[in-house]
Amino acid sequence: MLLPLRAVSLSDLLIKKQSQRRESPHFITQNFISLSCSFRGHVVDDVHVILTCQTILNDLTTVGAAIAITSVMAGLGLSGLGTVSEISQLEKLAPRQSTLAAGAARAKKFSGNWPTADLDEALKKFAGNHPLVTTTNSGKRIYAHPETGVQVVEDLNGDYFRINDPSLSGKRTYLDLDGIVPNNKILEGGKQIGRTQSEYNEVTHFNIPGRK
Repeated sequence: MLLPLRAVSLSDLLIKKQSQRRESPHFITQNFISLSCSFRGHVVDDVHVILTCQTILNDLTTVGAAIAITSVMAGLGLSGLGTVSEISQLEKLAPRQSTLAAGAARAKKFSGNWPTADLDEALKKFAGNHPLVTTTNSGKRIYAHPETGVQVVEDLNGDYFRINDPSLSGKRTYLDLDGIVPNNKILEGGKQIGRTQSEYNEVTHFNIPGRK
C-alpha cells in the first residue's frame, strides 16, 4: 500500500545534493541511494526522477555510478509505474557514457608518454584531401582515405589521434607517423629488438597540440 505523497520529491532533493557537490559523481550516487531508501513505500514523481537521472548520467564518468542509479530506480519499483522504457533507455545510456569517457581516461593516464603530432598534417598524408568522415558513438571521428582505406582516428574526448590500416592482419594495425607498423626499436648499440605492447601503444598514440 502506498503512503501519502511527501511534500518534497526525491528528484528535488537529488538535484539539491547534486548542485552542492556537482564535481563528485560518487557523492551523487551515494546520496541517490540513501535518498531513495527513505522513499520506499511512498508515492514518488517517477517522471521527475527519470529526468533527474538522465541529467546526472550525462555528467557521470564511470559506468559503475550510472548502473548504480538505474539499479536503484528499479528497486524503487519504477518499472511497475509505467517507466520500463525509460529505465531501459538509462541502462543503455550507462555503458555509452562509460565508452565516451574511456578515451579521456586513457589520455589522462598515458598521454604523458605519447608524442605530439599535427592532426592536419596527418590527415593530408594518410587520409588525403577528400577523406570519408564518420563519427562513432564512442566519440571517435574517423577520416578514411577513399582509395587506400587508411584511417586517421581522432578521439574527440581524449584529444589524441591514431593512424589505422584496416587492411593489415594481426592485432597491430596502427601506424607511426612514417606509415610503418613500429613493431621494433633500435637500441643505442644498434641492436634491434621487438617492442612490448605498451611500447607499441606509446608510439602509435599522438597528442593533438593545443588541446592539453
